[in-house]
Amino acid sequence: NIPTYTKSDDLVAAVAPACELIKEEMEVTERTYRFSLLPSTSLAIGYYKNFIEKVLVAFQNMDHYEIFEKNKDGEKINIQTRVIKNRYPTITILLPNKLSDLRPTNLNTTTQWLTRVNIEARNRAYPFYLEGDITDENNLNFFDIPTTLLASLETVEMFFDEDFLERDTFKGSGETIRKSIDRREIANFEKTLRKLLKDNIENKTIRFDLIK
Repeated sequence: NIPTYTKSDDLVAAVAPACELIKEEMEVTERTYRFSLLPSTSLAIGYYKNFIEKVLVAFQNMDHYEIFEKNKDGEKINIQTRVIKNRYPTITILLPNKLSDLRPTNLNTTTQWLTRVNIEARNRAYPFYLEGDITDENNLNFFDIPTTLLASLETVEMFFDEDFLERDTFKGSGETIRKSIDRREIANFEKTLRKLLKDNIENKTIRFDLIK
């Protein structure tokens, strides 16, 4: 927005409202400049390095893996040992339609069609969702939901907190702007992952879809 003023013999009084708008914008910028770069890029890099890449490497270097569910006490149940027949399993990354889809209460509803399992590989368990019967090893479809993006949700919520911004500019249009940033974070997360998945094997292995 460009502040304007009306010519007057009293120059101080004429430019005072415009100067006040500039002053307010400077104060807001001072409080929020560290939040201008939202975290989706860093989150995507961490998700790739600490999860996707390690899972793919594990499948390349082991002969079998253990698949199991957990009961409410965190104990292993339905433990099954599987011989690796395909070293390039298809993993579908389910992206949220909006960041709030990743809240635990919302996920419990949207993932009812999937079975939550853990895959033990090299003494580390990787959480996944499976579609279909857990005992049907020939038709296992692995899914993961990048809940790491919850950090983006928390950042956006802080960014638009009235006590944090203390400005009237966002009133009315704030929700529209917030939804736009929300979508941008999800899109940038996917875009960054696709850039990291430059190897032909990984491109063939990893799929993207939306949470149903």
